[in-house]
Amino acid sequence: MSDSTDSTLPDDDVVVFRDAPFRRRRGHRRAAPAANPDGAALNPFVGPPAQGPQPAQAQGHFPAGPFFNAHPYAQVPFYMNPYYQFAQAPMGYPYHLPAPAAAAAHGPQPALPAVPLAPAPHAGAPPPVAGAANPFLPAIPPPAAGANNPFAQGPAPPPAGAPIPPQPHPHPPKPPTLTSKFSGESNVKWEEFELLFTNDRLYGQWSDQLAKTTLLRHLSGVALTTYASADATVQNGTCNDVLNFLRDIFQSPTSVEHYEAELNSMRQLPSETPQAFEVRVRNLVAKAYPGTFSHTLDSIGKRLFLDRLRDSHLAHEVRKFTPRDLHEARTQVELFSALASNSATPSSANNTPRSDPPISRLLADHKTDMSRLQRNHERQVTEICNKVQHMLSSPPNVPPQQQAPVQAAVPPNITNPTNPLRPSRGLPPGYRCHICNSPEHLKALCPHRPGVSPSGNPSRLT
Repeated sequence: MSDSTDSTLPDDDVVVFRDAPFRRRRGHRRAAPAANPDGAALNPFVGPPAQGPQPAQAQGHFPAGPFFNAHPYAQVPFYMNPYYQFAQAPMGYPYHLPAPAAAAAHGPQPALPAVPLAPAPHAGAPPPVAGAANPFLPAIPPPAAGANNPFAQGPAPPPAGAPIPPQPHPHPPKPPTLTSKFSGESNVKWEEFELLFTNDRLYGQWSDQLAKTTLLRHLSGVALTTYASADATVQNGTCNDVLNFLRDIFQSPTSVEHYEAELNSMRQLPSETPQAFEVRVRNLVAKAYPGTFSHTLDSIGKRLFLDRLRDSHLAHEVRKFTPRDLHEARTQVELFSALASNSATPSSANNTPRSDPPISRLLADHKTDMSRLQRNHERQVTEICNKVQHMLSSPPNVPPQQQAPVQAAVPPNITNPTNPLRPSRGLPPGYRCHICNSPEHLKALCPHRPGVSPSGNPSRLT
């Protein structure tokens, strides 16, 4: 489809867009009206035609016409003019109605006043200022003096020879505060304190004087007394000089033999948690075996951790699960401890909680009791055997002599004994009565025993 052209139409004629803003409809060009005296009335965005010669910038992109003369947007290209699509018809009117018909249907529209154009700036011209020459720039107030206005002028300098007023001296910054202090006697070790101090010093980028002041502010007790007794070269030196001096005195020994001795004597403290004990074991193993592979250090630490626990039964139960490393061993110890504490019987309000001993401890106590009973029984049997052997090997006892002569009664001849303790065939060889030295009876059947009458009947006490 070819565009319909008209030689009478100028090339810069305005085209109304129907489909979308700033889009030319192909194959169509609207014929410009020959004369539109109502153009100013039909388009509320366009003023009346300007009278007289027009400035050059008004004719840069659009010709002088009844719709764009003396309008501010006549100075910009057509694709930057927001009112370009409303040039031939008022806003809101249907595009298929011609402008005269729309005017007849809706009546004449009020016209906008003409806006004078500002002259185009040329090279080397000063920037435009607010005023009658440029009505589009807002009025700019003069800059006020102050710190927020860098272009404003400050107060005038004092005249030559005038006395200079005293200036206030800025206060020095307050030394920073560390998380801990070092006294040389507390639980805070020198290695821990030096690490915290060095970290804060590097982060804050302290000067040497500020670092030295902060270090001395956090010394107390023996550490501060030791610094006071230092040489003048140390006290007047830098912060590193003070650190080196205190490090040589308060730092723990770093020899491998020292850490190995600590490992040999290390045990879990009563108030030490498994986590704290794991950290202590890990640090000592790393110091005692420097340069060793990490998996080897972990294996050594796991073995020492389980060997030096307070509860040997708990360590034995953890070994059954074969933990892979030190951390897993500590985790299982905490798990078993929590299970043991949760499975204990709840205590009443008046009774104290009773802790049941483990089964292994009960078995050990039972075994100990059985061993003790067996030893006592063997000792008693041995004593009885020794007494019997002594009785068999020792001569019979002679009865003590009595002061009054006692007539010995002839024992009756008992042919049919009724006492089962008296044998019918006589006593075995070597057995005799300890009272009368007779081989016929024992001491319990002796008629001459005290308290028995000569007739053989027990005597009564009178």
